[in-house]
Amino acid sequence: LQKAHDSYRNIMDSISEMLYIQNKKGEFLFVNNASVNKYGYEIKDFIGENPEFLSAPGKNNIEEIIKKTKSAYEGSIEHFEFWGIKKNKEIFPKEVILSPGYFFGEKVVIAVSRDVTHQKRIINELISAKDKAEESDRLKSAFLANMSHEIRTPMNAISGFSELLKDPSLSHEERFDFNDAIRISSDHLLNLINDIIDISRLQAQQMKLRKTSFQLNDLVISLINDFERKIINLEKQGNVVLNYTLGLKDNEDTIFTDLKRLKQILRHTIDNAVKFTKTGIVHVSYHINDSFIQFDIKDEGMGIPKDQQTIIFDQFTQAGSDISREFGGTGLGLNISKACTELLGGEIRCSSKENIGTKITFTIPYETE
Repeated sequence: LQKAHDSYRNIMDSISEMLYIQNKKGEFLFVNNASVNKYGYEIKDFIGENPEFLSAPGKNNIEEIIKKTKSAYEGSIEHFEFWGIKKNKEIFPKEVILSPGYFFGEKVVIAVSRDVTHQKRIINELISAKDKAEESDRLKSAFLANMSHEIRTPMNAISGFSELLKDPSLSHEERFDFNDAIRISSDHLLNLINDIIDISRLQAQQMKLRKTSFQLNDLVISLINDFERKIINLEKQGNVVLNYTLGLKDNEDTIFTDLKRLKQILRHTIDNAVKFTKTGIVHVSYHINDSFIQFDIKDEGMGIPKDQQTIIFDQFTQAGSDISREFGGTGLGLNISKACTELLGGEIRCSSKENIGTKITFTIPYETE
């Protein structure tokens, strides 16, 4: 009998999966070394206990497991997932197969289980990757649809006003207005093309910084003037007020950074503030915060839902599917702003309340040479 018992034990201990011998009630009569090593208990701790002893709190339906054990005892093969808890309180998932059998002449249930933590992690990663790929595909499709509108609109303006300029009866003022409309549409088209190129360069990690010294106040005032003209063209004059606060005096505002990238960040963030404000103030400001320059672009626009405030910096993403239809845009601006801010050594964040307004804050290192 002892030799038979030792033979049984040697065979079961050689199995890498966790193996349990249970009676009809599910009580453990025997467990192998794999079970002992996995859970951290001694063999004597298992004997007489049922699966609830190994169950992670609130993770398993013990009554259903006992039913399956009785069903296996009667001859069926049962399969289920079980969340176990080790002696050190660590929980893990495992697959369990129950089969009928005999142990020293006694009718029993033989349970074989294996840890599926690694498999679950792989499955979750695959599901996550699949979801991201599908979302990326959806966003790219929406982006291409938006691109059609974003390119066609300025091209129609350029083509139409160019044709109108052929009319010899046009007054000097009309010609000036038409030329101005062509210039604005051309600038819009050029900025759009530059954004697409920059996204490609950022993805390929080929964007390099070219730092120079320049006057920050001149840059801010120049952008403010540009957007004041845009407010007029958008027929928001009188409804949207654009103002600014400078953090350095004119003779102290020389900074050393990449002018093109900083201008790009400011252009995109101010453009969003103006675009999404139908009535109210758009305020642009900066100040020195320790060794950084902090820029704040605050508007009194429609605001952004809380669950959208982090994804607005993702590629091709806008806060709501109806945004592009009503306001236009490709969903690239804030993603480029985030990438350029990080490239300059700073960070960008958003705070917003729906129907109250939004504030985009970004920082870059304060260097003078």
